[in-house]
Amino acid sequence: MKNSILKKVLIFSLIILAVNGIIGYAIYKSNQKLHDSEKWIIHTEQVINETGIIRSLGIDLETSSRGFVLTNDSTFLEPLKTAKKIIFTNIGQLRQLTQDNPIQQKRLDSLNLYIHQRLDFSLHMVDVRSKKGLASAIALVSTREGKIYTDRIRQITKSIEQEETRLLKQRKQINYSNIVAFDWFLVAMFIVIAMFTVLLLIAAVRNSHQIKEKEKRTEALLIAQEEIKSQNDEIAAQNEEFQQLNEELNVTNFELIESKDKAEESDRLKSAFLANMSHEIRTPMNGILGFASFLEEPNLPDDEQQEFVSIIKKSGVRMLNIINDLIDISKIESGMMEVKISDSNINEQLEYIYTFFKPEVEEKGMQLSFNVALSTKESIVKTDHEKFFAILTNLVKNSIKYSEKGTIEFGYTKKDEYLEFYVKDTGMGIAKDMHKAIFDRFIQADIPDHKAIQGAGLGLSITKAFVKMLGGEIWVESEEGKGSTFYFTIPYNYVPQEIPTIKKVIPLKGEDIPFRQLKILIAEDDITSDLLLTRIVKKFCKEPLHVSSGVEAIETCRNNRDIDLILMDIQMLDMNGYEATKQIRKFNKDVLIFAQTAYSMNGDKEKSIAAGCNDYITKPIDKDVLIDLIKTYFN
Repeated sequence: MKNSILKKVLIFSLIILAVNGIIGYAIYKSNQKLHDSEKWIIHTEQVINETGIIRSLGIDLETSSRGFVLTNDSTFLEPLKTAKKIIFTNIGQLRQLTQDNPIQQKRLDSLNLYIHQRLDFSLHMVDVRSKKGLASAIALVSTREGKIYTDRIRQITKSIEQEETRLLKQRKQINYSNIVAFDWFLVAMFIVIAMFTVLLLIAAVRNSHQIKEKEKRTEALLIAQEEIKSQNDEIAAQNEEFQQLNEELNVTNFELIESKDKAEESDRLKSAFLANMSHEIRTPMNGILGFASFLEEPNLPDDEQQEFVSIIKKSGVRMLNIINDLIDISKIESGMMEVKISDSNINEQLEYIYTFFKPEVEEKGMQLSFNVALSTKESIVKTDHEKFFAILTNLVKNSIKYSEKGTIEFGYTKKDEYLEFYVKDTGMGIAKDMHKAIFDRFIQADIPDHKAIQGAGLGLSITKAFVKMLGGEIWVESEEGKGSTFYFTIPYNYVPQEIPTIKKVIPLKGEDIPFRQLKILIAEDDITSDLLLTRIVKKFCKEPLHVSSGVEAIETCRNNRDIDLILMDIQMLDMNGYEATKQIRKFNKDVLIFAQTAYSMNGDKEKSIAAGCNDYITKPIDKDVLIDLIKTYFN
């Protein structure tokens, strides 16, 4: 029974396939006819279009020649020339489109003849107008010969269009009849398919009972399989969840261990740094306090006195450098360090550094040299003058510090859009595994068995931060026992400008310049600082006025309108120096005011000038700097 049903199904399927093949062939032939019909429509449109162009060009021949006859304006001949060039090309295209129609070909022969006659007549009219004048040309026009040719052209083109339209209509009618016949054929085929489908359904119903029983058994098996699969999926999901939790625990443990190691490392470095800082601060303090006590001894020889003073000054400078490094790293960490771009002559800065450090290098029995790659005019770039100077100064100072013999060389080369600077020495060198670490903060305090050389271990970290602020990179090439070469880059932003000739004026030193006695007010709440300022200005003022608050400074200035100079401390108890300066400027615009502060933060100078101060000095106050400043304003 099963084989019988399969045989019937196979026969019905073959019959349906055959019917589908017949329908497919019929559809193919119908599509072919539709395609042919579309081609004929396009063909007719092309013929009508070309015919219209020819008719339009024929009219142009007439209107162009008549316009020239009436006006003698040669611009009217442009359509005539255009028509002469292309009209016969259009006739050729029309011949090709209608080559299978003898009637149309005869019409085109006649059209070609009349167009030649119309063209010859138009050219003749132009020639008559040009040679014989308007009257002769009008007489020629009045013969209406040209009008006859133009009318014939219109008639023939109209006949061609009518013939093509008639043929198109005839073809559409034939195509419609084919479509109707095809529709009836499809209806018949669908009836045949429907009959065979009904027979197939009857056979299928007879076998439906067996199929249902089989489906029930299959469904039961599928349900059982689904249950087993669901259980397996749950087990797999639990395993995956356990594995994910295990991985998360491993990652958490690793992060905790890493955080613990970093924290311990940070604590260790900070402890080492604090120990080193204690040493670095106490050492110069030991020199200052120790030798200051020696100065108290009576009958101290002059040479020893000068030696002790020199040691105290060097110790003070050393401590000031440590404090400046701490302030700089604090500014960098807090984001308060600003970049101030200006025009800077790098050649002049290199020459100044060379001149400044040359005596110190030669005192150690070494040689110092520098190289520049650009001319003076080309070496003016836009960068932060102070930070660039600090970078190069720090690197040269390091080379001097860690070298005992040989040479130190610094300079730069131009590479594409950057300037690459270098500082090369023949000093103690750096171990390869420390080439990156030396730029980290506090690292000097953590290097075991290193040469005992003073320093807080912040210089290279500050230098690296400055280089990055200027848009460059810094690195080192070094080998222990053979020396080091530090490299850094900055963008080359060339600033073309004329270099003016500057006449250097060297001021006379000490007592060489006579000064009138000035009336000076010292506003300072620290007794030591007040004594220092009094000592510095004694050559300009025998008895300066002293106040210790901003309110007192205002009152003293109000009562002494002849004061020449105020040395204004910024940080005082009742009123700061900024506010005091603003109040003084309300009634005294002429007195000179120098701000003095121990802050030395970015923007302090600008803030002082904005408050009304004339200039700005930082603590600890350098005697020579203050004296030069007074000379500058009062010389």
